[in-house]
Amino acid sequence: MTDTKFTVSMHPTLVDGLDEGFSPMDGIAAIDEIFSELPLVHPGSVPEHERRTADRTLKLYHGCYDWYREVGFNYVQIGTTLHVLDIWFDQSPNLSNMDVILGTGRTAGYEPLGQS
Repeated sequence: MTDTKFTVSMHPTLVDGLDEGFSPMDGIAAIDEIFSELPLVHPGSVPEHERRTADRTLKLYHGCYDWYREVGFNYVQIGTTLHVLDIWFDQSPNLSNMDVILGTGRTAGYEPLGQS
């Protein structure tokens, strides 16, 4: 975890997919965890000097939900913004490949929507 303040960017169709793919309350929780909890648990850090070079590649991060591990997402970090690229479903995900698992109830500083 870092002290850097990250923001999350996600296309509205992905937000709608989460909202429609779960029950109403679970959809709200899934969206809230991506926008509010993901920035707190993201393992990346921002380089002191952002330099663009021809051989620079983005690291693709993988995450899922603790309460529904079959649903996950992939994202990249560009500067201080975490860009969610897609949402996926996998019957038996390999949790050792996950960079983050949201909704564990152990994220310092995260208050789930409606619990404040």
